[in-house]
Formats: sequence, C-alpha cells, structure tokens
Amino acid sequence: MFERILLPLDGSHLAEAAIPYGAELAARLSSELILFHVCAEEHQPYKNMHQLYLREIVNGLERNMEKSFPRCEDWAVRSETVVGEAADAICEYAEKNNIRLIVMAAHGGSGLKYWAVGSVADKVVRAIDIPMLLIRAKGGHTIEGKKRLINRVLLPLDGSDTSEIAVPYAGELAKRLKASITLYRMAEGRFLPSGFDESAPLATAPVLAVEEKQVRTYLTRIERILRQKGIPVTHRVTQGVDAAAEILEQGEKTKADLVVMASRGRSKILRWVFGSVAHKILFEGDSPLLLVRKAPD
Repeated sequence: MFERILLPLDGSHLAEAAIPYGAELAARLSSELILFHVCAEEHQPYKNMHQLYLREIVNGLERNMEKSFPRCEDWAVRSETVVGEAADAICEYAEKNNIRLIVMAAHGGSGLKYWAVGSVADKVVRAIDIPMLLIRAKGGHTIEGKKRLINRVLLPLDGSDTSEIAVPYAGELAKRLKASITLYRMAEGRFLPSGFDESAPLATAPVLAVEEKQVRTYLTRIERILRQKGIPVTHRVTQGVDAAAEILEQGEKTKADLVVMASRGRSKILRWVFGSVAHKILFEGDSPLLLVRKAPD
C-alpha cells in the first residue's frame, strides 16, 4: 500500500522535520523513500549544489537507518532533483512515478518564502488523490526520545462511506507499525438555528441516548473488522456540535501520534463536511495528519 514514499525538501530545517517519519515508515514498511527537491527556474545554474544537498542527506540517512532499524529489510533511499514550481512539480512527479504516499512538513522555508498551510502543502493536498502525511514542523508534538514515532493512531469517522476509506490505511499502518487504533465519532449534541435561545436544547436526553447508542454500534462494527486483523482497537464517543474541536481534544486525550482521516465526506445526520473538518485540523492540530481521498487500489 505504501511501497514508494515521496518526501519533498526545500533545503530548510523546518522541511526536514518530516525526514524521521519518512525514514521510519520506509524501514518498517519495506518501502522506497525518495527525497525530492524542486529547484526554481532562476536557481537552475546551481542545480548541482541542490543535488549535493540531497546526496548528503541520503548518505547520512542510510547510515542512521541501518543502525536504527537493523531488523528491517528491503527498504531503499534515493534522491531526485527537478526544475520547476514546487507544488506542480511534486504533483507531476508523484502521479508519473507511482508514488503511494507523500510525506512533507506542513511548514517549511525556502529563502524568504515559506511552505505553509495554504501554500505548497495545501496546494498538493487539494490537487492530488495520493495519501499525504503532513508533519507539523512547529508544534507541541515532540519525538525526542521516542523509539517508535507512531504508537497510537486516532481514526475519526462520521458514519459515511467516504470517511471509511481511511479505515484500511489506518489498519495497514497500525498492523505494520505495531500500533493501536482509537476509533472516534461525535454524536450529535444539539443544533441551534440563528435566533434561538442558547439555553433551549433541541435534542432531548432520550434522543441523545439513542443517537449515542447508534454511534457506538457503528464503531463496534468497524472495531470488529480491525480486531480480526490482529490490531488493538478501542473506540470513543462524545456528544458535541464542533467536530474538529472534538477530534483535536480526542487527539490530546489519547496522546495520538497520528490522526488518519478522509479529507472528503458528508454526514447527513451531523451536518458537517468532513473536508472542512480535516482542513481545520490541519491548521490547528499538532499531531501528524494522514489525509486520504480515495480507497486504496
């Protein structure tokens, strides 16, 4: 599922925050890791220097991976340098070279320009169907002293078929990385149209209880499927109206090392669009975020 991993770098320390994740995934998943650099047109005369930068990282990374993952086999690391515009070049290369996962920092820098959410990473997320693992270059999530970077996975679902395309991705990673999964779904609390008294709940306690029971039944079904694959799984349900806020809170409570979710999906019951929720989590969260847009082949 993740046989070939692309890790774009722009020469900044911020962008290099994604390297430990790319290295661990490549080693534990027996994947090929491609360090990818896009040289701007005006910097083409210095392309050899850009290539040298990547080769040095590859050489150091290979030594570190051999030391850190002595029992892992069949992984490889190499580099590619192309000339062009960053987002377009990343998308074009990924689509033409059977890339199965893109790992990149959600923030990075290139001179005075920055790869920020809303810039290169955001453009790639919107333009491509390949799963993307976004690493927060600056945030509260620390990896210092951790033997394994991904031990606990949070998998939010909204009950739609579209949101469930994230399930096999989370399952594959959890099984190969020996991680656990926490399934999460928000049960609808109350919805207050404009002008209504905020103190007047529109959903009574019996209605909320029925909704929560239905949600738990749904999550139990998904949990059973994952447990059959030998994956440790639990589930959580909360009542609320702000799905993104609830997911962020659950990420903190479960100490999730990774959040896996579909970037598109709609729940008629909960009345929120999963894509907008994913985007809010991308902006406000600290944990690495794996976004998927279509079911695996």
